[in-house]
Amino acid sequence: MMRVNTMTANSHSLKLPGCTPEPLMAYLKALGIFRLVAEQKDPKSRACWQDDTFVLHSSLNREALLGFFLEEYRPTPIVSPWNGGSGFYSDGSRAAKEAVDSIRAEGPNRLEEYRQAIEASQKVLDYMGFDKKPSDREKPSLLAECRNWLPDAAVSWLDAVYVLTGADSELQPLLGSGGNDGNLDFSSNFMKNLRPVLSGLELGKKPSKRVDYEERRKGWLDSALFDDSHASLVKSAIGQFNPGRVGGPNATAGSVALCWVGLYYRGHEP
Repeated sequence: MMRVNTMTANSHSLKLPGCTPEPLMAYLKALGIFRLVAEQKDPKSRACWQDDTFVLHSSLNREALLGFFLEEYRPTPIVSPWNGGSGFYSDGSRAAKEAVDSIRAEGPNRLEEYRQAIEASQKVLDYMGFDKKPSDREKPSLLAECRNWLPDAAVSWLDAVYVLTGADSELQPLLGSGGNDGNLDFSSNFMKNLRPVLSGLELGKKPSKRVDYEERRKGWLDSALFDDSHASLVKSAIGQFNPGRVGGPNATAGSVALCWVGLYYRGHEP
């Protein structure tokens, strides 16, 4: 299948078979790709759907698009300090806290905006005296302070999750009850999966000489965009946006199915 049709010397029409209208996660992935390319690489880019496939019109050919996500992509700073499972509270999820700490510990790189958002979140929590998850009554005031003090890039996530209405707040139903699906906090899950996306190595795992981590990253990305790679998957929570791959009892021919994902197959870039 021909995937790249050169429109002009600097414009390409690129079909992305890995981005389809269904399931919802694949649809959201397509929108996230378009937003990131438009914001970080080509502000004149356009997109459309053609034969149930997402088509990106931009200055990037296939190799340039892969290179952008592998080497230049700056993750959106998604933080949810209003949630108990966000990684900001000592009595919350240990894995979530490790994910937050892993970004805090990084040197100057593509995660600088993320570190700034995490530090700003912590300052708001310290200022308001929150060392544990806020109650429903306390949450609107915390959200208001977060909206006042978080960097603009992080405020975009808050606005996608909540609508502040005076002294109260309303939930955006697409993102669960404040940016989480039950016990799965979208922000901490996103942070947890950033480590392998940027380095090829899962959080908490030791590197192995038997694994080519750069090839692993390229395989995940190639699969997510073009659906033509057989890259190995990793065990990770996928959430409500692709229920057919969530796993669990009766989700396979056996008794229990695990949830295996390719880590670029994310729908949480708003």
